[in-house]
Amino acid sequence: MIKLKDILLESTAPDIFIPRRMDDRLERMISVYIRNGSKGGLNLQNKNLTVLPAILKDITVNGFFDCSSNNLTTLENCPKIVTGTFNCSENVLTSLKGAPSSVGDGFICSDNKLTSLEFAPSSVGGGYGCSNNYLTSLKGAPESVRGTFGCNNNKLTSLEGAPKKVGKSFSCTKNQLTSLKDAPKTVGDGFYCGSNKLTSLEGVPRTIPGYFACNDNLLTSLEGAPNDAYEFWCSDNPVKFTEKQVRAVCNVWATVFI
Repeated sequence: MIKLKDILLESTAPDIFIPRRMDDRLERMISVYIRNGSKGGLNLQNKNLTVLPAILKDITVNGFFDCSSNNLTTLENCPKIVTGTFNCSENVLTSLKGAPSSVGDGFICSDNKLTSLEFAPSSVGGGYGCSNNYLTSLKGAPESVRGTFGCNNNKLTSLEGAPKKVGKSFSCTKNQLTSLKDAPKTVGDGFYCGSNKLTSLEGVPRTIPGYFACNDNLLTSLEGAPNDAYEFWCSDNPVKFTEKQVRAVCNVWATVFI
């Protein structure tokens, strides 16, 4: 039995108290949320969680679900369906096993320790963020993304598994790509492939309504460049391309950055 006198004599309170009270408050909050019909968003950000409360398992969240900035090593007990954005970024996840099967808006799993997108939701209604992980493949990503798709700063050597259609921008900067084969066929805004090891632009979408960036690669030719782009950035390659060379292969509507 823990006595008050013993607690007062300790420099810090025993772990049995504060975490238990926090767990109880969290469980009560979630219970009320479920009793009220799971309406609106559910914010579990920065709660020092290592596992999601079991009460969440297989529920539907009618809004956003944010469990970012915790210490989660697993998505066990995750809601089954999230109609808004699902955010599990800034944890220590090595797998997406347990992730929702369907997400109505954005899916964000950036800043973890993921090596694969296996078990990711097959249906995502908004953007998709998986940057700052250890991904070696994009297999498991949805075939179509309505918003922006970002897979920057991983260990990708190819774009196999990338979405075929991206509604806004596609960004794969700071990887180890040597080819753009399997890149999206269409994008609704920009296409960013800078800071890789590309020797060719073969595979980029033919039309890029926004910014096209292929800077900081190993390009000695602009072969494969898009037919049309709003702006074009190709600096920091072994060959210093001229604006004339760029405009000879691509109809650039605005500025060329060389």
